[in-house]
Amino acid sequence: MPYTIGVAYESELTSDLPEGVSREESFVARLAAVGADESRRRTTLVGPHRDDLRVVADGRDLRRYGSQGQRRLFVILLRLSELTLLESELREPCVLLLDDLFSELDHEVSDKLKRLLESERQIFVTSPVEMDWGADDTAKVLRVNEGTVQ
Repeated sequence: MPYTIGVAYESELTSDLPEGVSREESFVARLAAVGADESRRRTTLVGPHRDDLRVVADGRDLRRYGSQGQRRLFVILLRLSELTLLESELREPCVLLLDDLFSELDHEVSDKLKRLLESERQIFVTSPVEMDWGADDTAKVLRVNEGTVQ
């Protein structure tokens, strides 16, 4: 059953801007306001690295109502979309790295995802447990044991 997906970019830098104040002016003012606190804490407290994506699936906020597996699957599909866009823009193949790909996904979803990944693309998948790639003869499995690749 297909989902209706919506994605909204949420940024502190664009929310609640006073009338006549640009995003840049607001950002500079926020940086100045927290500068001493940032130095004391040794971390940055404002900026685009704090921004987020709000994902709505069938009218429900995925952060709040989605299962761990649904959230994980969305992130993986977003990465695959990024890969497709990058390859289209760059007009050359890109490498995709996916860490612990199948954690929190059920067996049926994992199998569908494996089929989706079968392509000429170079995709590196890490996993703390051995994965069964079935009849996919394009997959090469490397094991790391005590720092040695086998």
